[in-house]
Amino acid sequence: MNIMVGLFFAVCLLAGGLAASWHFSFNPLWILLAIGLLAGFIASTTRERQQRVFLQRFWSRACTGIRWRRRFPDSSPSQIREFLSIFVDAFTFEQYRRLSFSPDDKVVEIYRGLYPEKFMADCMELETLALGLRKRYGIDVESFWREDITLGELFARTRLT
Repeated sequence: MNIMVGLFFAVCLLAGGLAASWHFSFNPLWILLAIGLLAGFIASTTRERQQRVFLQRFWSRACTGIRWRRRFPDSSPSQIREFLSIFVDAFTFEQYRRLSFSPDDKVVEIYRGLYPEKFMADCMELETLALGLRKRYGIDVESFWREDITLGELFARTRLT
């Protein structure tokens, strides 16, 4: 349904642009370029706003360091921060956001929040995370990956090595 509405809007915009180019003697390619740029701008700002709303629940949290320490009392704070640094690097979040994530947060849930549409192009966050964990801890994430795996479960796997 959203695709049909979008196509209808695009056709109307295109028809209006072509009519304006004919009436005002503009080159139709300039109108098409302007329409394309406007559509791209609207799409990117809408997506950015959706991501910001989704991430607000993480950014509004108090430091989750105590949750990590309670769950993993034998791990040092620097080990926890190092793991979370790999995670936020993979998802291109700022480093100061790393303790906004809890051991109970599901990795795929965070990913789906950033890319809610099934066929949206991503920035290979999950692949980058798997590569970072393999490089740093020597673990093969693909061998134990589940859709509902949490950050705490991933961190526990790094402690086994």
